[in-house]
Amino acid sequence: MNQQTLTAHTKHGDMLGEVSADFHDHYYLADLAREFGIDTDRYFIFGVNASFDEENREDLDAVLRFDFLAVDGRAVGRGIDFVQQYIQTHNGELPYIRFQTPVTFREILTTFKRFDMVIKLKTGPVENAFEEACIELARRKEGRTNDRRARDDRQCD
Repeated sequence: MNQQTLTAHTKHGDMLGEVSADFHDHYYLADLAREFGIDTDRYFIFGVNASFDEENREDLDAVLRFDFLAVDGRAVGRGIDFVQQYIQTHNGELPYIRFQTPVTFREILTTFKRFDMVIKLKTGPVENAFEEACIELARRKEGRTNDRRARDDRQCD
């Protein structure tokens, strides 16, 4: 078994970031996993790993690499409390399984109620030293006048 840190990575790692997501009120990762035939009575789904490459950037219905990350409930237990306890009592390690499934970007995004992603250039030792100013922009189209553009550049809430 390979030891993994479960962090996002790309070939060059030009930018790094984080993702946060909220489940729908009555639809969870386990529900999506069941649709792909994963025995969610046995396996506890604790996360996903989704990635796409340049050739898919124009097609939201392209099949992407999407892995459900799960633990065997018979060995670890079912639920986040069991996962955390297992990690604490096993030197920070968790044996997990990747279930690779064909999923579209559209399916990934609609699985969640809210989805937020932040990606930024690697800036070294000051990675968290940012101060924000925000201006809301609209996509600029050919033939637009300066008056219209000025109206679209508003301060964010």
